[in-house]
Amino acid sequence: MYTIIETDSWKRRPVFELYRNYAQPEFNLTGQIEVTGLYHSCRASGIPFSTALLYHSVQTANAIPEFRLRLAGDEVRLYDFLHCGCTDLDAEENLRFVYYTFQPGEDLAGFAARYPKGSSAARSVTPGTSTDRDLELDLLFHTIIPWFQFTGLRHPRNESDGVGSIPRIAFGKFAPDASGRLMMPASVEAHHGLMDGLHVSRYFTQLEARTR
Repeated sequence: MYTIIETDSWKRRPVFELYRNYAQPEFNLTGQIEVTGLYHSCRASGIPFSTALLYHSVQTANAIPEFRLRLAGDEVRLYDFLHCGCTDLDAEENLRFVYYTFQPGEDLAGFAARYPKGSSAARSVTPGTSTDRDLELDLLFHTIIPWFQFTGLRHPRNESDGVGSIPRIAFGKFAPDASGRLMMPASVEAHHGLMDGLHVSRYFTQLEARTR
């Protein structure tokens, strides 16, 4: 479900009109967030760290209206609630896309119980075998790259059908800093016509409040 934004009276209209026709309207911010608390709580509960990370990321983004804005043709839509698409590897280390449905008000334990590690509960799609879900806009795209601590990242993009207005969120390998805090690289790439660095900064700050 979504609401159509009346762009004629939208306070963001000047910025939106500036960036909407750019060949590359996306910007990217990358930084580090602390995940010490989340790591230890996952070890104590047995919930996979990646499962908990996706849960908290989607909950955080849903609380920031700009993350729920999408561009569909000439429409700007504000979605009521977002779900999650995430890259994964199959048994032969080939890329696939996995989709997770979120339920408003659901806690982490409930989400993890619906998607136990290695289960078939999540819907997976092999790249190149498009389904209707690939083109729906009530998603946040995620990728988790746990092998190294990146300092920058750029995503491949297909701008058709409004998919280019979906934020891309990436997480990397966490490691202890000099004081022993576990720090993890995080990246958000988003359409500048729909949000600014302020909104991405709010996402990082609010996500870290959940994970530190």
